[in-house]
Formats: sequence, C-alpha cells, structure tokens
Amino acid sequence: MMLRTILITLATIAFSNCFAQQEIVLIGTMHTGSPGGERDLAPIRAALEKFNPEVICVEYPPGNDTSSIQWRYGVSHYADQASLMRKWQLNPAQVNKDIQMLLKDHTAANNVKSLMTLFSLYYALSDFSNADYQAFRIAEQINKDSTNLNLIKTHPSFDYLKNIYHKRFVYKEYPTFVFPLASRLNITHLYPIDDLSSMSQPHNDVDSLSDELKYSYRQTADTYVKRLNELPKGSNQLLFLNSEEIIRLSYDGLKMLPTWVSRNKKMALYIHNAAKANPGKRISVFFGAGHIGQIRKELQDLDKSYRVLTLSDIMK
Repeated sequence: MMLRTILITLATIAFSNCFAQQEIVLIGTMHTGSPGGERDLAPIRAALEKFNPEVICVEYPPGNDTSSIQWRYGVSHYADQASLMRKWQLNPAQVNKDIQMLLKDHTAANNVKSLMTLFSLYYALSDFSNADYQAFRIAEQINKDSTNLNLIKTHPSFDYLKNIYHKRFVYKEYPTFVFPLASRLNITHLYPIDDLSSMSQPHNDVDSLSDELKYSYRQTADTYVKRLNELPKGSNQLLFLNSEEIIRLSYDGLKMLPTWVSRNKKMALYIHNAAKANPGKRISVFFGAGHIGQIRKELQDLDKSYRVLTLSDIMK
C-alpha cells in the first residue's frame, strides 16, 4: 500500500511538472545606462531578486555565431583567437570540458585563480558574455581583498583582463546592473542570445518601406519620442520603457522592419533553446527595451506553454 502511494505521488508530481508553465521575464534596458542611476535600478533589482531567476540570458552574440562575431570583431577574429589559444597553451578540444568542470566546482566563485581560468577559457571561445562576467567577478574578489590581485598578475591572460574590462562593454547596463545581479543570485553561467548577422546587410529597412508604411513608421517613432519627452522630471525612464504602452508602441513600429524582425526571431530561438536546456527553471532575459514586444510574440509562437512576463508583471 505504501509503495502504491509513493508511486501515485511521484506520478502526480511528474504530471504537474509536464504542464507547469515555464516563466520567462523580459527586461528592457537602456544601453547608455538609466538616467536615474541607482534610484531607477533599485526597485527593478528588488523585483528581480524576488522573481529569483535561475537562468539569465544577455544581449551578446554566442561565440560560435560566426557572422555576428565577425561583424563585430572583424573577419580575422577566429584566426586571432586560434593564435591566442596557442599562446595561452589551451587545448581547443578540452576548453569546453574545462569550463564545465570549473562551473561544477562550488568553490570557484570565491577563488580568483579559478575565475581567471574561466575568463581565459570563455575569452578564447569568443564567448564574451561570460568572459566579461568572469572579469566582473574577478574585480569583485579584488575589491574584497586587494591581495587577490597578486595571485593573478602572472596569469597568461592578465593583460587581456586589464586592458579589456573597462573598454569592451558596448552596453553599460551589464557592469552596473546585470552582472552584479547575476553574482548576487549565484548564477555561474550566462546565455548569450543576440544575433548581429543581419547587420552586414547593405540596406536600410526604413528606406525600403512603401511610402504608406514609411509614414506609419515615422508617426509611431514620433509618438514614442513625444511620450518619452512628456515624462515628468525625475521619472523612472526604465520603468516607463518597460510599460505595456511603450512595449506595444515599439512593437507596432519596429515590426515593419524585416531585418529587425529577423534578428528578433533568432534571438527568441536562442532563448527558447536556453529554456529547453533548463526545463522548468525561471529565466530572466536582458536586452534593449525595443526588443520586448517582438520577442514576446516569437516566444509565444515557439511554445504556447511559456508564461512570458514583463517587468510590470513582476512588480505588481
């Protein structure tokens, strides 16, 4: 009888898990940083900590996305990375295995040497989302104890860490908001989900629109700017950009641009893959606020079981 009860209980749990909605919260950011600084970020951080994501996706291209990486870093990038691997004496066939081994080591987060090794491995793979994140975590350890700096000065990749940490950040929200949040939540690995492959296409989406659509697009863009300028002084612009009004307004305008739509479809697919690799886990995605509407639609089309949320949903 007891065995039968246990089996029924396990079956019930399994059945419930099959139909549980995986929650994905989409957070729109400002790439230049929030004008209100910590005043704007504090309530958003509190809501995200309460949501407690187990997976974080970021607006960086994956290291194996050749078109995106070469568009940003040049056509010789991968040859340069191969030379770097040889210089740092890394075995290309072993790099991913070494990363997984370190990620499973629960002491690595507080070990500056382990973090330095992770930085090197991710950097060599062109996974700059995680290389930058490890650089941030290294800086945290040095700020806690300045003697940690002496432990990594002789590391082969130290000059890259020193020269790049303050230079490569294209989007300011990462060192000021996303990385600190991920570190507090004990997230060890980030999922890069950007797609820059369409950036190399030599055409302007707006110019290619019909006169009617071009007029509609510009009307929508003008309304967007007007609403932003109407905000009272001291308003939290980040919250406003994540409001349903602005999400819909941005979507209505940007959905007219084929290249934008294509980019967001690919980004949504990367998020979908991250979700499938982490079934049932809560996910937070960070990207420019203009992406929210299109990617919300794409994710709902990819899997109707997803519960796709916005900042407004988790701040209620």
